[in-house]
Amino acid sequence: MSLLILLGLLFLLGMILDLDKGSVLVRVPDYSKLDGALASMFEALVPSDERLSVFVRTAAGLSDSAKPSLMRHGVALREGISTYAVDLTTDQIRALSEEPSVVSIRLARAARPLGLP
Repeated sequence: MSLLILLGLLFLLGMILDLDKGSVLVRVPDYSKLDGALASMFEALVPSDERLSVFVRTAAGLSDSAKPSLMRHGVALREGISTYAVDLTTDQIRALSEEPSVVSIRLARAARPLGLP
């Protein structure tokens, strides 16, 4: 419960925090949709133009109104698929995390053979 309260406070803080005296409103992602590794990237202040490899999971049966927004943010939609591997900027990840049709966003990691650290 306290994690949800903290996430809510971070979201509100991001909505009202003004870094540039009224010209830039800082937006924080919806941390409830990000995995721990990806959330820590945002806390480490990764540059907004850096691209990260992520998995974006969408809700099943996307509405026609949700599709253009996802495609605008870099997700190439296909019928019957709900998880997409994409390279996105942190700004795109932040925007996608606010989309109601996005269930989760996870940082992609290099696969390792079983038994190796």
